[in-house]
Amino acid sequence: MDCWKEKITEATNLPTVAFAAAKKFFAVDVSGSTHGWIIEAEGRLVENLSVGTENTISHETYWTSRAGTHPECILEHTKALEQIRSSDMWLLLTDGAIDDRHVTRLTNRANSLGLMDVPIILIVVGYKSSNPRATNISIAIPFFVGASNAAILYQDAQFGDIFVVAAKGCFSALCPHCNSLDEDLSNWSHLPRFAQERVFSKQCESLGISVVRTQDRQGMRGASLGPTYSSTTDCTVKVDTLLEQSQVHAQDLRHLLEDEAINNLAIMLVAVKLEDLYGAGKIMMEMEKGDLTPEQMDLLRTQLRVAHSLNRSTYTQQMESNEEAQIATELNRLINKALALLTSLEKAGYTAEILGRKSNRAMRANKVQAEDAETHLLAMDLSDKVDAFRSACSICAGEREIMSIVLKRLDTAEDNTTDFALNFPLAAGCNARNIDLCSSQCICFQCAIVCRKSIYQEELAAIIPTVQYNGVNKRYIDHQLCLAVTAGLNTGASGTAQIFMVILDRVLETKAWCKANNTQSNDQAVDQEKIVRRQAFNWTLQSVLRGCEIRETFSEIGPWVSYPQALMWALNDYEQADLDSWIIQYPVSGFCQIIRWYGMMDEPLELSRNMSNFSAYVLISDIQEVMLTIKLDQVEIVTKAKLIHLVVATMMNALLCHQSQKQKSKEWFHPFISLIYSGFNAPGIPRDMRGFESILSPTNFWPKLEDALGDWPDVKRFLSIFSAKARTEMCRRIQLVVFWVIFTQQGHTTPKTFFHIIADREPLGSVALGKSADLRHDAPQASVLEVLTSIFRPQASSTEVLPEHKGCPPFISPFGASVLHCGFEGCNVKFYDPQPDGNIAAIPDPNTVRQKRAQHLREIFAEEGFASENGLPRPTEAPDAPTSSHYNLHRSIARVWSRMDRTRRICHTFTGNAHAHVTSNGLPSKEEVYDGDERALNAFVEEVMVEICAKNGRGDIYRALEDDIRGLIPSFRKALRVASGRAGLRDPLCYVHDWMENSLEKKIEWELSLEVDA
Repeated sequence: MDCWKEKITEATNLPTVAFAAAKKFFAVDVSGSTHGWIIEAEGRLVENLSVGTENTISHETYWTSRAGTHPECILEHTKALEQIRSSDMWLLLTDGAIDDRHVTRLTNRANSLGLMDVPIILIVVGYKSSNPRATNISIAIPFFVGASNAAILYQDAQFGDIFVVAAKGCFSALCPHCNSLDEDLSNWSHLPRFAQERVFSKQCESLGISVVRTQDRQGMRGASLGPTYSSTTDCTVKVDTLLEQSQVHAQDLRHLLEDEAINNLAIMLVAVKLEDLYGAGKIMMEMEKGDLTPEQMDLLRTQLRVAHSLNRSTYTQQMESNEEAQIATELNRLINKALALLTSLEKAGYTAEILGRKSNRAMRANKVQAEDAETHLLAMDLSDKVDAFRSACSICAGEREIMSIVLKRLDTAEDNTTDFALNFPLAAGCNARNIDLCSSQCICFQCAIVCRKSIYQEELAAIIPTVQYNGVNKRYIDHQLCLAVTAGLNTGASGTAQIFMVILDRVLETKAWCKANNTQSNDQAVDQEKIVRRQAFNWTLQSVLRGCEIRETFSEIGPWVSYPQALMWALNDYEQADLDSWIIQYPVSGFCQIIRWYGMMDEPLELSRNMSNFSAYVLISDIQEVMLTIKLDQVEIVTKAKLIHLVVATMMNALLCHQSQKQKSKEWFHPFISLIYSGFNAPGIPRDMRGFESILSPTNFWPKLEDALGDWPDVKRFLSIFSAKARTEMCRRIQLVVFWVIFTQQGHTTPKTFFHIIADREPLGSVALGKSADLRHDAPQASVLEVLTSIFRPQASSTEVLPEHKGCPPFISPFGASVLHCGFEGCNVKFYDPQPDGNIAAIPDPNTVRQKRAQHLREIFAEEGFASENGLPRPTEAPDAPTSSHYNLHRSIARVWSRMDRTRRICHTFTGNAHAHVTSNGLPSKEEVYDGDERALNAFVEEVMVEICAKNGRGDIYRALEDDIRGLIPSFRKALRVASGRAGLRDPLCYVHDWMENSLEKKIEWELSLEVDA
């Protein structure tokens, strides 16, 4: 049997003693944190649990320390140790406020002294928290795991309730389902509860709980790794001896890596630390002194280089000369899961959460420890043969040293563990806070690892050597990245590596101390340190880019492949799924990074002048073979498709906000409709200028697109990718997509659903929506124009062949044109039945007037589909074109004027300086136009256009309106003068529209009175 195993002795036939009659040893915590209710509760526990038969012997030991609670001091007293061994069981009482390192010392001491075979009850006394999982039972965990017979109790110091948190071995009857580490600790109600100590003792008696007498107990030096491990192997484990083994049999390794065993082992293990054996750290501390002469500094640098060399030789010898060490390195991959579980202790902090930990926990839930870095460092390959970026170090003055990239400790690192960051690591890496992770320090790796801080006194979280990202070195780098990038949470090496790649790339692009200086003049001094720093960052970026392994589908499923192969899959996925593909769905900031990765795949490495032993190119043959199959136009097509998706997603988000706020206006689409049309009558209402003049040209399209998509750095970075040719090619496609979203989409939906709808419904859907075959060609211009102008009236219109109806009828009343006859000069149609002598009747029948006027309006203005009983314009709802060529012009002018106050009306006062005005029919007006404030006139015209198009929205709201509005101002002024005179007002500006007078009957009376006055 291996030396680290110990055979379990069958104890079923050994004499036992009941719980109440057993000899007990009490170890009581009386440190400062127990004062008050806690120490009183501890006293009651000792008093009530020691009551038994006459031959029960109770020993009591109290421990405390000036520096806090140090339970290991119990086992430093010979008398206390002898009393524990001579007792049938012992009870340890504490409030749980114990530092982790003292818990470890106590556990190791108990293991070495063989106390794990003594039955133990660990009682934590405190104030009950919201749930058991948050309870601090640090001292109880290692003992419970290692002992065969153990129980963990928790007593509420305030109310005296006792809860059984866990029980195993001879105490398992207290809580049959609490004998493993999988118990549900989410609620106190799930745990057995006893009202007081005497009730607990009686329950132990009724359950028949008993322990083996001390004189019959067999010494057991090993620790139990759980019932499953014990029943399978019939052994316990000497943990200290196990740690000394360099090789473990495969079968034993399988048993140790079972969930139950490795969880228990994880709680008892202590990390092995690697120390600086040759004093490099002390030398660097000497170098930090400011009073050194150049000769002293050179001597220290020489000593530092020697220390680095000796340390590196030690690492190399351990890896090369020791065959068992090499075998252990090969087994490292098999025990990665075990290492993750070991380091998860830091996350749990020895609270009761450990007992509720699931065996199949995701790796992202594990917490890695900074101390484990030294274990990974021991296995690193730092020999002269390893592929690495080497350069001169400014600290030790070495000429060909492996350089380092150091990451600072930031409080925002946990942001990289959110769902968004886990799903889209490339997008998360673009966060400005992540870019600040990198320090500008540029020194060798061995100088960096002995520094407590950076040379700029920055707190450091990780030190990354510039070595190839593979093998044992990859594991060290992954561990360091986990510490710095995800705050120690092991969310998966592939995701963390992707964030790191983005950080390196953004630093190369944005940080002044690392980015290329394209504007440097010849007479400027060359910053050699900046050159080396940039080479180190670029080398590491490309090394991680090719060495990173990831699921082929960038998800939780699929085979593990190299990163370049996964990028190739992304292009193939787009060929199959188009706009539904993974790469198109990726957030735009991360998408930009993917495009950069494609561009970097065929770039050689920037070499340092001191890298004579390194290959001239980082791109190895497998990457070249993969990426040579990528055509340049594939990446460009994917980029075009992403733009379409981005536009639709942005519009859908705007629509969702609009709907959630229950707004009636349609202002949400105003920035987007400006991408289609070149002119507007009102916000959101385009102007029909006939043909392509109505449509925004490709030349003016791109600035409008940048405005519509918002002032976001990621979006601007994405849009900058497009060449002038690509921008022109995408103009018409984007205009089509925007048109369909605005005029055909009734409510919010996902871009994916929208694309499917459009592809099935619109003839140009496949052309516009990024089908890979169609994106290689321009969209058909004539077909695009037909769609984009479909909201306008057809160019062949019935009213356009009637020249006698050109222009606009003048105002007759303050409310509008004549209601008794057609107001156009070239038309003599009357809307009433004249008397035999041809004169007008005293009062024409209003119904007759209404019917004849409606009939005439339909004849001269109606388009196909126009159905209006009164002949007036019908509401216009795009994408349907207007059903008539007229619109509510007179009424809108009167409405806007009636809402104006006197101050604004004064700006339009007629001064008597007449000048001709040209109307829309090309003929000069016979009326005089006021000579008021031109700015006020322009504002008035704009308000009328908004009233006609946006508020009223009837008839042909897309036609050019400005000239018609200006042409009607003289007749409107004249009508106001007449109306104000009849009302006894000297100033027409004081006239107030009474809209109750706007009925047909009142307007007939008004018009008849004018003829009488004439």
